[in-house]
Amino acid sequence: MSGSFLPKHSPSSTDAPKALARILQVWKPQYGRLITGIVIAELAVCAGLTLMGQAGGRLTGAVIGVGAGYMLLRVAGASQIVLRYFERLYTHDAMFRALADLRVWFYRKLARGAAAGLGFQRSGDLLSRLVSDVQTLDNLYLRIIVPMAAAILTLPVVTFICLKAGIGVGLTVAALFVVLAFVFTFLGSKLSERFGPDILRAEADLRVASLDLAGGLREARAFGAEDVLANAVTARQEALFEAQKRQAVRMALMQGLAGLTAKAGVAAVLCALAGIVFHQTPPIIGVTALFVAITALDSVTGLSRAGLLTGQVTHAAERIVDIADRIPAVAQGTDPLPTSREIRLENVTFGWSEGRDPVLRNLSLTLRQGERAALIGPSGAGKSSIAALILKVAAPQQGRILLGGTDISHLSDDALRSQVAWLSQSSHLF
Repeated sequence: MSGSFLPKHSPSSTDAPKALARILQVWKPQYGRLITGIVIAELAVCAGLTLMGQAGGRLTGAVIGVGAGYMLLRVAGASQIVLRYFERLYTHDAMFRALADLRVWFYRKLARGAAAGLGFQRSGDLLSRLVSDVQTLDNLYLRIIVPMAAAILTLPVVTFICLKAGIGVGLTVAALFVVLAFVFTFLGSKLSERFGPDILRAEADLRVASLDLAGGLREARAFGAEDVLANAVTARQEALFEAQKRQAVRMALMQGLAGLTAKAGVAAVLCALAGIVFHQTPPIIGVTALFVAITALDSVTGLSRAGLLTGQVTHAAERIVDIADRIPAVAQGTDPLPTSREIRLENVTFGWSEGRDPVLRNLSLTLRQGERAALIGPSGAGKSSIAALILKVAAPQQGRILLGGTDISHLSDDALRSQVAWLSQSSHLF
C-alpha cells in the first residue's frame, strides 16, 4: 500500500513552540543528564576564561617585572582540558539517550496508530522522519541550548572582568558579546524559518523517490519506465544539493560577519590598552581583559551559525509531532474481551479524510467464529480500511463494529489487538 492514511498537511510556524515543547517533554527522563551537561559546559567555559585571564595577567606581569603565583593558572589549565573533554563526552551521551527515547516514543506512536506497521504511510517519508528528522534534533541541545545557556552564564563574568579595564570598553565588549550570542542568533533563526526546512523537505523527497525506485523497479522495467523513476531521483538529488548550497552560503556569510564583530571587541580592548578612544587601562588589567575578551567572543561566534539551524530543528520537530498528532483518535475502552470472537460490522461508513468520498458506505458484514473468509476487490475498494477499523486504527464515522456482541470502542486496544493478527503486503525489518 503506497498511499498515506494521513491527509497532506504542512505545519505552520505557529506550531513550532508546541512541537518543541512536545519533544522536550519526551526528553523529560533525561532532564537530569541534559542539565548536568549544561553545568559541565559552563564550568569548562569558566575554566577557559580563568586560564586565559590568568595567562594574560601573568604574562604581562613577567614583562613588567611584577611577580605572581602560577598555581591558579595551572589548576585552570588542567581543569579546562578535563572539563572540555568531559563536557563533550557527557553532553553527547545525554543527547544520544534523549534521541533514543524520542525514536522509541515515535515508533510506539506509529505502532499504536498504524496497526503496528508502516502500511498506511509512505515508507520513504516515515524513514526520513524516523532517521533524519530525529537526528536533526541533536542540534537543539548540542548546538543551541548548551551554547546559549553557557553564553547567558558567561555574559556577566566577561562584563565584570572587562569593566575593570574601563567602563567604556567593558560596556562595548558586553554589547558586542550580546550581538554575537543573541542578536545574530535571533536573526539567523528568523532567516532560517523561511529557508531552513528546505533541506529536510528535499531529503524526505529524495528518500521517497529512492524507495519508489527500489521498490517499484520490477514494475518499472515491465513497462519501460525506469528512466522516469531514475530521473525523479536525480531531480530531487539536485534539489537537495541546491538547498544545502544555499544554507552553506548563508552560514559562511553569517560566520564572516560574526568573526568581524568578535574582532571589533578585541580591537576595543586594544584601543583601551593604547589609550585610543577609551581611557588608557593599566597593562595587567588590560591584557587580562584582552585575553578574556578573545576567549569569550570566540566561544559565541558559532552561535550565529546555530541560529541558521533552528529552522531545520523546528521543522523536524513539527514533522515528528505532526505524525503523532494526526493519527486518527480512537476511543480507548476498558471492558474485558468477550468469549465469542464473532466480528460484525453494522452500517459502517468510513473515510480517511474529510472532504473526500468515504471509502466504505453503510457496510454490514459478519465474520463468524471459526469461519475463513477472503475479501477480494481492486486497490482502493476498502479491504485495508476494514482491517484498520477492526484493529481500532481508525473509527467509523457512522455505524459500529462488534466483537462478540460488544462494541470494540469499549474494549482495550491492547486486549483487542492481542486477538487479531495482521500481515501487511509490505513487511519491515528493523
